[in-house]
Amino acid sequence: MKKGLRQIKSPVILWLTSDNWITAPVDTEALLDFAGYILSRKADHIRLYPGWDHDTAKGPFRHDFRLMVFNRKSPYRCSLKPGLWWRKALLSLLRKGEQAWDFEREASKRSRELGDRFLAVADWGHFPMVTAGDPSGDWVKSPVVRGRWTKAALRYARQEGLKIDFSKHPMGKIIDDKLRKVDWLLP
Repeated sequence: MKKGLRQIKSPVILWLTSDNWITAPVDTEALLDFAGYILSRKADHIRLYPGWDHDTAKGPFRHDFRLMVFNRKSPYRCSLKPGLWWRKALLSLLRKGEQAWDFEREASKRSRELGDRFLAVADWGHFPMVTAGDPSGDWVKSPVVRGRWTKAALRYARQEGLKIDFSKHPMGKIIDDKLRKVDWLLP
């Protein structure tokens, strides 16, 4: 990843992964505004995926009500969900040998030294993605969770006429007994 990021000339990158499916046109004007905050050095990372609770949100971003500032102690300030990054900040937070899940936790700790320039959108309006409802009332916005397809992915694929073999694991044979009972994941 570091080698690839060093070859990119742009100071701002849009980070997307294959386990987040865009379901409608994105708000290009908002994305350009958000990229402007990174270019003007008011932000290092803007996650395009909300999910606020009292522990993660410090409060609204003073320059734009559409964004919230992460609490410095939030465990997922450096999410690898879709987002905009100041390329140099992302490079400074990457460590050799860290898996994506490790990066989110450990880079979030390392990012505390970088101040309050880690933000997220306040709602889903700018970047609509596949939704899977969790029976607890929480919402998971991903077609893949811990290596398992969600029922939302199946519904969306059927709706859009996508031919995906959901009998195969998206990331190989990953078995997690704790997830077998979660009814928003495919068995």
